[in-house]
Amino acid sequence: MNTELHNVLKPGRVFLDIEAGDAVSLIHTVSDRLRDCDEVISSREMAKAAVIREREMPTGIEHGIALPHARTHAVRGLLVAFVRPVKPIPFQAPDGEPADLIFFSAIPPRSITEYLKLTAHIVRMLSAEGLQETLRSAQTHADVCKALGLHLE
Repeated sequence: MNTELHNVLKPGRVFLDIEAGDAVSLIHTVSDRLRDCDEVISSREMAKAAVIREREMPTGIEHGIALPHARTHAVRGLLVAFVRPVKPIPFQAPDGEPADLIFFSAIPPRSITEYLKLTAHIVRMLSAEGLQETLRSAQTHADVCKALGLHLE
C-alpha cells in the first residue's frame, strides 16, 4: 500500500464548512458522510471506534491541527478525509488551540504500519511553509484539493 496522501485521500473526501459543536459530533458527521465509501463496512461502528479513541487519548496535535482516527474492523482498508469545520473544534491539543484542519482516518487493525507512515507524511506535509494558511484560506473544494496535491476526477 502506498502511504502518500494523494493515494488515500480522494477529492470526494474533502469536507469544507462542516457544522459541529465538538469533536464527537464532528466524528459522527464525517463518518456519516463516508458511509458509502468502498472501504467502509459500518460507518456507525467506525464512528464509535473513533469516539472511543478520542476520549481515551485526544488527537489534537497543535497549531489548529487534529488527527482523529479509529483502528477498527468497520473498514476494509485505510480511509482518510480532510475536514475544515465552520468553527474550530477543541481536540485537547497540547497548545490548547482548537482544530480547524482535521484529517480523519480509519484503518483496519492489520494496517497500523501504513497508518503510521501516512500520519508521518501528513505531519511533514503540514509543516511545509504556507500550507496551513493555504488550507485555511481556500475558498473552494478545488483549492483545497490542489493544495493537498489531489487530482480532481
